[in-house]
Amino acid sequence: MMHPLRFLCTLLAGCLLLLSACSKKEDPAPGGISGTVTPAAAIATVTATGPSGTKATTAVSATGTYQFTGLAAGSYVLSFAPAATYIAPAQVTAVVAAGATTQVPAVAVQQTSGSLSGTIAPADAVTRVTVFEATTHFTATATVTSTGAFSFPSLPPGTYYVDFNATYLGGMTTFEFLAYYPPSQLGNVVVVSGQNTALPVVTAVPTRANKLSTPKWRITGYLLDVAGANGAVDVYAQMPACERDNFYRFNIPNQYIKDEGATKCSVSDPQTVAGTWAFDANQSNIDLTVPGTASTRSVLYSLTATTLQLGTSGTTATGAAYTAYITYTAF
Repeated sequence: MMHPLRFLCTLLAGCLLLLSACSKKEDPAPGGISGTVTPAAAIATVTATGPSGTKATTAVSATGTYQFTGLAAGSYVLSFAPAATYIAPAQVTAVVAAGATTQVPAVAVQQTSGSLSGTIAPADAVTRVTVFEATTHFTATATVTSTGAFSFPSLPPGTYYVDFNATYLGGMTTFEFLAYYPPSQLGNVVVVSGQNTALPVVTAVPTRANKLSTPKWRITGYLLDVAGANGAVDVYAQMPACERDNFYRFNIPNQYIKDEGATKCSVSDPQTVAGTWAFDANQSNIDLTVPGTASTRSVLYSLTATTLQLGTSGTTATGAAYTAYITYTAF
C-alpha cells in the first residue's frame, strides 16, 4: 500500500502536467501575399508594411509577379518602387489570414514619359528638329538621320510645338542660301504618357537657290522679240551645234560658270568662263556678272527641278527695244 504522502505528490505532479498541457497553444500558421504588376519592368521592388510597422521587401520577377511568405496575420500596406521613367502606383492594402496567401489585384503602372517620331522628305532637307512644351517650357532637340527619320524617345506628357531647322549650304546663313524652306511649324502636338505620337511625313520645299544650283543647265529655247519687228525670232533654231552644247552652272553661294561643252566654235575660246550670280531680295530676278562684260539682270519667269526660264530686256544697236526669252533644261 502506497504511503499517503507519496500518493499526494504523485497526484500533484500529474495535475501540473495536465495544466501545462492545457495552457500550451499552437502558434498560428503564417500567411502570405502575392500579386502582379504590368509591365513587368515597371516596378523594381514591392514593400509590405505590417500592423506593427515591420517591413518586408521582395523583388518583382521577369514576368511581373511578386510574393511575400511567412507573414503574420493582419493588415499590410504594399508600396511600389518604380523603375526609371515609370510613375509609382497608389499603395495597396492586403489583409493576411493565418495559413492563407492573399492575392491582390494586378497593378498597372504608367510611364512618366511618352515619345514622338516622324520623317522628313527629302531626308537632307532638315538637320535638326526641336520640340517645345508650351506650359512647362520643356525643350529637346533631335538630329535627323540619313533616312530623314527623327525621334524623341522620352518626353514628358504635354502639348508641343515642333520646329524644323532647315539645312544650310556652305555655311551661309542668309535666307537665299537656305537649301530648303523650313517646313511649317507644327503646333498642338500631344504627347501622351506611355504612347508614341507618330507625325505624318513632313515635306520640305527646296528654295530657288537650291533648285538653281543643283543641276547643270543647257539652252533648249531662245526667242528674241524686237519692238517693231514682225514677231519674235527663233534664235535657238539658228544656233550652231557648238553653241547648243554649251552648259551653265549656278554654284552656291554665287559662282556662275559658262562651259563650252564638248565642242567649241573657236579653238581659242576658253573652255570655261566664270562670273557671279545673285538673286534680288525677292528672288524674282537674277543678276549675272561676267568679267569684261556689263552686268545683266534677267527676270526669273519659271524655275522647277528641270526647267529654267529667264527673260532679258535691252536695246539693240539701232535703238530698238527687245526682250529675249531663254529656256534652259536641266541635265
